[in-house]
Amino acid sequence: MTAVRSVVRRHLAIVLVLTLSVPMFSQPAAAADSRRAGEIRSHMEYLINRARARRGLRRLRVNSKTQYWARDHALRMKRRRAVFHDPNLRNEIPRGCQAWAENVARTTASNAARSAMTMFMNSSSHRSNILSRRMTHMGIGVAKGGNYTYIVQRFIDR
Repeated sequence: MTAVRSVVRRHLAIVLVLTLSVPMFSQPAAAADSRRAGEIRSHMEYLINRARARRGLRRLRVNSKTQYWARDHALRMKRRRAVFHDPNLRNEIPRGCQAWAENVARTTASNAARSAMTMFMNSSSHRSNILSRRMTHMGIGVAKGGNYTYIVQRFIDR
């Protein structure tokens, strides 16, 4: 039981750190990425696996359920025109997972995937989610609204 509490505390601490760092990811409106959401998502998956490979880490595979819920959350952020962590994240993680993490961002850059990835990699807590040896799968959600591209990265162990 104490091991479960420890894992829950660790995940809550990660969410708290990420939540407190979200304001730095809001940017004023400018030119938006002209690519479709699916293209941005594919590019983000490539950038994540490239960053991991450069550090000798195994590549993450896409988990369809994690991808579905990441996209759902990106759409919620778009509707609210805000960046926030999913308060229901724990209920959206596939059964059997013991570790998970979420990165969220909003950007107006013409290359949304690269811009968000740069922001994440410049933040130690977000970078540690991307480069965690424990994670084996990911799901990326992208939603476009106005001049903004909303991006959700989710990572799980499987």
